[in-house]
Amino acid sequence: MRQGSAWRWIVLGTGLAGWLLVAYGWVPVLLEAGYRQESIGWINELFPGRAKNPFENYLDRWHEMARLGTLWCVVLGGAGLFGRRIWMNVPRFFERVVGTATPSALGAIRAWTCAILFLDTLRYDLASTTLLPDELIQPMGLMSLLHWLPIGYEAFLADPLALWAFQHGTMLLLLFGVIGLGTRVVVPAAAICHLVVGGIAREYSFFYHGGLIPWYVLVVLAFTRCDQGWSIDRLWRIARRQAVPSANQPTAEFGWARYAVWTTIAMPYVMAGCSKLYGSGLGWVAADNLRAHLLRPNLKMPYQDDSVLYSILPAPDFLFVLLGVIAIGTELAFGLVLVSRRARLVIPATMVLVHIGIVFLQDILFSDLMLLLLVFYDWRPLGRAVGRWFAIGPVRRELAGPPSDAASAHRRGVLVVLVIVAIAASVWTAVISFYPFTPVDMFSKPASPPGIVEYQRVIVYWEDGTSEEAPLDRWCRLIPKFRFWPVFEVKFKHSEAMNPPWRQDISWSFRPVFEAAFKGLEGRELVRKFLDAAIDSADLRDYTPRPLRLEVQLWRWDFANDPADSDRGVLVDRYVHTISPP
Repeated sequence: MRQGSAWRWIVLGTGLAGWLLVAYGWVPVLLEAGYRQESIGWINELFPGRAKNPFENYLDRWHEMARLGTLWCVVLGGAGLFGRRIWMNVPRFFERVVGTATPSALGAIRAWTCAILFLDTLRYDLASTTLLPDELIQPMGLMSLLHWLPIGYEAFLADPLALWAFQHGTMLLLLFGVIGLGTRVVVPAAAICHLVVGGIAREYSFFYHGGLIPWYVLVVLAFTRCDQGWSIDRLWRIARRQAVPSANQPTAEFGWARYAVWTTIAMPYVMAGCSKLYGSGLGWVAADNLRAHLLRPNLKMPYQDDSVLYSILPAPDFLFVLLGVIAIGTELAFGLVLVSRRARLVIPATMVLVHIGIVFLQDILFSDLMLLLLVFYDWRPLGRAVGRWFAIGPVRRELAGPPSDAASAHRRGVLVVLVIVAIAASVWTAVISFYPFTPVDMFSKPASPPGIVEYQRVIVYWEDGTSEEAPLDRWCRLIPKFRFWPVFEVKFKHSEAMNPPWRQDISWSFRPVFEAAFKGLEGRELVRKFLDAAIDSADLRDYTPRPLRLEVQLWRWDFANDPADSDRGVLVDRYVHTISPP
C-alpha cells in the first residue's frame, strides 16, 4: 500500500470513528438532558411535545438521522478511496451492462410514462373533495408548503370548478407528453401538476404509493432529451430542416438516460424488500405474519366475502412461507437489473407475475407498476412496424445532428444515476416519509397482535327492517355533476353515469376515517361529519325504503386458531350513525 493511500485510510477511518462516537455517544446524552429540560435553552426547545411523546420516539428519530450520516461518511470515504478506479471502469460497465439506446427508445418511454400517469390522474375526482369536512386534511409533505404560501391555496381547495379545471388541465398536459408536443416545457409542467393532484387526494386520505414511481420516472425524463424521439416536436424540427439526432442511431447519451429510468424503477423495489427485512427480519416470511398482511387488504371496506385468499387460508404454513420468500426475494433481486442484461429479461416479467398474484391474494391492483415494467424490454420491432405504417416524407429527409461525445455522456450519465441512488438510499436510511418521498415500507412491520386481524364493516339498516352491507362504492363516491349553462352551475349529486370503474373507491381512500370511529370522541366526530357529507351527496334520504342508520362495526378475527371461520371473526365494537329524515 502506498504511503498516500495509507494516510487516506487513516484520515477516513478516524473521521468515521469520530462521527460514530458523536452520533451514538454524545448526542443521545445531550438529547436526553434536553428532554428533561436540563440542557441549554435551544436544545430544551426541541421537545415541545414531550408531554405526549416518550423520549424513545425522539431517540429513534435521531438514530435514523445518525444512520443517514453514517451512510454518507461511508459513501464519501469510498469515493475518495476508490473513485478514480471506479471511473476507469465506467466505459467497460457501460458496454457490458448499460448499452446504447436510440432517441426513439427514450421517446417511447416518455410517451408510455405519460400515458400511465394520464390514467392515474383520470381515476381521481378532485372537485368532489369540496364536499368533505376540512378536518380530514392532514399534513402531506410538500403539500404543506402550498398551505403556507400566500397564493390562495385554501380558496382553490374550496372551489370545485377550479379543482375540476386543474385536474383536466393536468390530463391535457400528460396527453401532450404522450404525443411529444412542447415536450421540454410540458414534461416538467405535467410532473408538477400531477404532484399537486396526487397530493390533494392524499391530503384527504393517506400516503399511498400508487402512481408515485411513474411520477419519479417523469421527473427524471424532464432532465433528458426525451423530445428527440416519438414526438411531434421532432417532426416539426425536421419539417423546418433543423438537425436532429438519427431516430434509430444508438448513442451513449440516450443509453444513460434509459439506464437512469431503469434505476428509478428498480430502487423502490429494492427499498421495499429491504424495508421488510429491516422492519420484521426473516420473521416477515413467517406463515401467520404473511397471512395477516394478505388478509388486511381483503378485509378493507367495502367488505367482500368471495376472496380467493379465504379458501387457501387453512393451507399448510409451508405455502405461505414460500409465497413470502418469493415476494421478498423478487423485490431484493430486482436490483440485479442494474448490473445484468439477463436479469432485465427475467426479473421484470417475474415481478409482473408477483403483481398478478397480489391482485388475487391481496385485492390490490398495481396497474401502474405492471405497465411501467414494460420499459425494460426492447420494443423496436413493434416501433419499426409502426414506422412503416406512418412513415412520412420529412422523416426520411432528416438532417443528422453532430455526433455525441461519449466521454461527456458517461460523466453526465454516471452523475445522474448516482444522484438517483443517493436520494433513494438517503430516503430509506432516514425513513423519510414526506410526500412525494417514501421509504416504500408498506407491510414491513410485524403483524400485531400475531395471528389476529381487526377490520371495519359498514351495515345499513332499512325502514322495512332489513339490513345489509352498505354499498359504499355506489353511495360514497361524492361524484359531482357539472352542468354548463350561460352561467356555470355546479350541482353535487350521485350519478351512476359519472361513476366509471376507473374512479378511485372512496371506501379505500378514506379507510383511516372509518378506523377513527374507534379512536375516541374526536375520531367519532370526524366520522359523523364524513358520513353526513356522503349521505347528502348520495341523496340517501330519497331512497325507498328509506335507510334509517349506518353502523360502523369493528371486527376481530383470530385466524391463527380458526382460519376457516365463515363469520370472519366476532363483533367487538360499533359506531351508530342515525340518518335524519328529509
